[in-house]
Amino acid sequence: MGEHRRLLPDFSRVDLEQTCPFLFANSPLEASSISAFWGRHWHTVLQALFVEAGAIPLSALVRAAFAPRRPPPKLLRLTGIFGAFAVSAIMHELGIWCAGPFDRRLRTSVFFLSQALAMGLENGFKSLSGRRVGGPLGRVWAFAWLIFFGAPMIAAWMESLAIDKHSMFEAAERLGFWRMLATPLVLPSLIFSRN
Repeated sequence: MGEHRRLLPDFSRVDLEQTCPFLFANSPLEASSISAFWGRHWHTVLQALFVEAGAIPLSALVRAAFAPRRPPPKLLRLTGIFGAFAVSAIMHELGIWCAGPFDRRLRTSVFFLSQALAMGLENGFKSLSGRRVGGPLGRVWAFAWLIFFGAPMIAAWMESLAIDKHSMFEAAERLGFWRMLATPLVLPSLIFSRN
């Protein structure tokens, strides 16, 4: 760990708000549903890749399976959502595997596939109630779901990267909650911070 500290710059001296373009047009903390979180409040850097590599092929497969009849539009939508999140799951799983040992419990994949399930549940809620998930209860729903399925994934990432969780949380506390949320590039300063 000490060698990494010598190789990387001291991120505590970098004004991240000025040096890093902000990827989020809307604050993720303002999302009031899982659909809103992934559609409007999280970055969309790889969204086109996930749609082209996952949603479109899986939807085409469902269309072919129903041929010559047309599949129900809601089934196509749900299939596309699962396809996109499946590609995201594979990409993130492979990325974390490159950093450390393979997670046999596939916690990263479980997280991303659970997001597709949550969006399906939200679509079902809209069909039954006529209303979209939203408001304060929607926000509680969204973040409870994200935290419940996200915590095991983050634990897997920390294990794969051999991160000292205690010193990282101490560094996060020193950095401050709002500054930590301000940019995705804060993580290196937490990992390689000096105590």
